[in-house]
Amino acid sequence: MLLFGTLFMAFFLFLVGVLQGHFGSWTVLDGARVWVIHGHSSITKGVIVCSYLFVCRFAHPLCLICSFVFIIPSFAITMGPVSWTYPAEIFPMRVRAKAIALSTASNWLFNFGLAWAVPPSLSTIAYKTYFMFGAFNLAAFIHIFFMFPETAGRTLEEVEAIFEKGQTFTAWNVDRTVGLRTFEQVVELKDYVARAPHTPRHGSSVRHISSFYRRIEKV
Repeated sequence: MLLFGTLFMAFFLFLVGVLQGHFGSWTVLDGARVWVIHGHSSITKGVIVCSYLFVCRFAHPLCLICSFVFIIPSFAITMGPVSWTYPAEIFPMRVRAKAIALSTASNWLFNFGLAWAVPPSLSTIAYKTYFMFGAFNLAAFIHIFFMFPETAGRTLEEVEAIFEKGQTFTAWNVDRTVGLRTFEQVVELKDYVARAPHTPRHGSSVRHISSFYRRIEKV
């Protein structure tokens, strides 16, 4: 869904940029120089629709039937929540709390940068702002394709096993069996951890589990 989300968000951004660039022009409004579309109400409505499709999705069944392909992959159900969900799945327990805190802080920092940069950008380069953010989405598409393994339907232990294998630039080629554990293996893991010698050092259970995974993968 992230791939579809970034791809279609880039499409809507480029489309808005093309419409505004072709039909708009500079004008002075309330003493400020702004880029405005004049005499094309249908184009203006089209820009509004594209902006809405970029962020949300319609709930009316007729709209879903007519525009299913373009509505489903939107920001609100793909890239919007990913900064909250994906970091919580990919980090091991020993660093998960700190990593999630860092990712959340980064998310708000970039939100601040976005809110700060867009108004002056629109007042200087106008419609070209949409091309810039469209290019960012295309870059995100490439990055996700190569670096973001699929975590849907996997346990946290299975996700950790994926990253332990070092899937560098090959996230698209991660087999669904990587990190998969049978019920018998999970039960054996529970018994193994229960029998393992406990030490006061932090993260000892994690090391026991990792060594157990490496042992059963050789079988």
